[in-house]
Amino acid sequence: MEQRIRFASLAESGQFEVKELCASFGISRKTGHKWLARDRAEGTKGLADRSRAPKCVANRTDAEVERLIVSEKRLHPTWGPKKLRRILETKHGMERPPAVSTVGEVLKRHGLVKARKRRGGLFTVERGTLTAPERCNHVLGVDFKGNFPLGGGERCLGSGVAFQHLDTAPGEGDLESGGVGLAAPPGDGARSHPLKTRGDPQRKAPMFKAKRLTMALLGGAMVLAAKAVELPTMFSDHAVLQQGESVPIWGWGDPGEVVTVEFGGQKVSEKAAENGEWRVELEKLEANATARSMTVTGASSGKVEVKNLLVGEVWMASGQSNMQWTLSGTARAKEDIPAADFPAVRMFLTKNVTAVTPQRKVAGSWLETTPENAGRFSAVGYYFGLKLHRELNVPVGIICTAWGGKPSEAFTSREGLMTEPEGRALVEQLDAAMANFDADKAAEDHKKALAAWEKKVAEIKEANKTAGQKQKLPRKPGLQTNPGLNSSKPMSIYNGMIHPWVGYAMRGAIWYQGESNASRAKQYETIFPQLILDWRRLWKKELPFYFVQLANFKKPSTEPGVPDAWAELQNAQLLTLSLPKTGMAIINDIGEANDIHPRNKLDVGERLARWALAKDYGKDDIVISGPIYKGSKIDADKIRIEFDHAKGLKSRDGGPLKRFEIAGEDQKWVWADAKIDGESVIVSSKDVPKPVAVRYAWASNPEGANLVNGEGLPASLFRTDDWKLSTEK
Repeated sequence: MEQRIRFASLAESGQFEVKELCASFGISRKTGHKWLARDRAEGTKGLADRSRAPKCVANRTDAEVERLIVSEKRLHPTWGPKKLRRILETKHGMERPPAVSTVGEVLKRHGLVKARKRRGGLFTVERGTLTAPERCNHVLGVDFKGNFPLGGGERCLGSGVAFQHLDTAPGEGDLESGGVGLAAPPGDGARSHPLKTRGDPQRKAPMFKAKRLTMALLGGAMVLAAKAVELPTMFSDHAVLQQGESVPIWGWGDPGEVVTVEFGGQKVSEKAAENGEWRVELEKLEANATARSMTVTGASSGKVEVKNLLVGEVWMASGQSNMQWTLSGTARAKEDIPAADFPAVRMFLTKNVTAVTPQRKVAGSWLETTPENAGRFSAVGYYFGLKLHRELNVPVGIICTAWGGKPSEAFTSREGLMTEPEGRALVEQLDAAMANFDADKAAEDHKKALAAWEKKVAEIKEANKTAGQKQKLPRKPGLQTNPGLNSSKPMSIYNGMIHPWVGYAMRGAIWYQGESNASRAKQYETIFPQLILDWRRLWKKELPFYFVQLANFKKPSTEPGVPDAWAELQNAQLLTLSLPKTGMAIINDIGEANDIHPRNKLDVGERLARWALAKDYGKDDIVISGPIYKGSKIDADKIRIEFDHAKGLKSRDGGPLKRFEIAGEDQKWVWADAKIDGESVIVSSKDVPKPVAVRYAWASNPEGANLVNGEGLPASLFRTDDWKLSTEK
């Protein structure tokens, strides 16, 4: 409530954009607009609530402020001092945040300021071998003696180009008399990067005139150089590496150079390919909670050190908003965030980004569990990881790749979706949309819409000013983009967020998703297993995959036999348990009728952890699940239902079992009598003398469903029939 009030208050102040506030508060834009609508509907009561809203803490110590700045910068590496200052005000509630210059000083003190790149200009070098102080783009060089090119070759790394150290021989551009060069990105104009020299330089060379330099460079070759080998973001400070199996390490360097990786007493080398890519594998590592460093050295491109690495268990936490939901928005936030001091539990928050083709890099950072960081963690991922850490006493790393409101096919590769007709149809629909997309027409349409919008805004503002009206301004029209970049389309999230992780050593994955596929529940029976099999193919092993069955939601139903897409999606998840090494956390007892995001994420994370602890870590004494339908047998006017995980079968409230339905061949459902018999349930009804099918908890919100096992874990919904579903075409 306090979070919503503060959000609405800041939004209505006009100082901040809604999308910016949503990012600060860790919520979706849809949720943000819902909060605003709810606040406005409350009218004066909402205003009164805001007036009583707790004021932001203004008396924080300098040390506390500094920790917040550092944690936010590490979480969002691209944000500058001005943006960070605003986050201190919106997210952390500082009425008087430090000045932009003060924030900048903190960033400098912690080495978090990104070096500025000077645009254009020339640089001089001394006699010796050229080296670059930082990674840059295309570099052209020529010496003063005879305008010979200083080297050759070209290698592109993403949006930029790295370049080699240049050891030139006489007659091929030696630097006996010095030289000059120009560094420029491909297509974005010039950027100068001062180049230093190695060896024993005798004197600095004079600066060339720009015209003469240009003429000389036109005949020269492009020279490439780099400060150090490059590692993808996942191999960065505070990372957790997987124990008990070989650990691949990869990156980019100079073509043909030997790259050496050193960690944990191991030293492994490999020659970089012609495109600069290299990959090595560390032998099996033992769990270790002592922070250690890993060094990666390129024979010609230099050295990089990754600090504070631990070895333990690594899991990917993916799905949509209920997996993305932050710890700060949960029922236990006030007590669990201040207590979140677990340096051996870490989470990588992957930046949400889409792509048309598979990417090799991903944005984000590894964060230690501290009160300053934990509020932005995936709550389900955090509780899952914390449970493993406490039970196994080893470091745990959680890779969060969740994105609210997105369907499962967006997390699956093209190859994975093409294996079945249902997935192939989704890919073909997208391909057709992309083929029909005209970027020029989209730009022209946007230009016209923008002009019309500006005219309308001007008219409304004038009317508001002259007539004293308060008419709301229309939303600014957006530019239509490539359909392949739409985060709700097939492969888009996989290309941008999952593919870069492929090959990273990890134990398995946990998944909380399905809400966005509920209207296509029958299709989900195929495309959800496609995702699991796809990830296993990509990682080249049978990854354990544990998922959450959707929680109870919406208005409780009161009649049997009502078609329900939500229940059909839950059933599709249940059917996915036929795949090996899968498990399902049943949570139809903790949902909220009016909120698709249950605030109890502790039970969700720990119920997922039960599967991992029992199936992957040998904890045989753990009850992994509530009752799951195993089979049925018709006996005259009764049907016996058998379950797995049914030891101690009982009703939660001690009363009669509820929400069992029974039907005959006429497919007319009625409420049934259900009685526990050992680890089975016998279902019957005097109104159905010849029963053929039973269903349990078949509703979005099956209020009253009370079948549990001895551990108190709820039974999943199920059906014994194969009759056509409402989402089946």
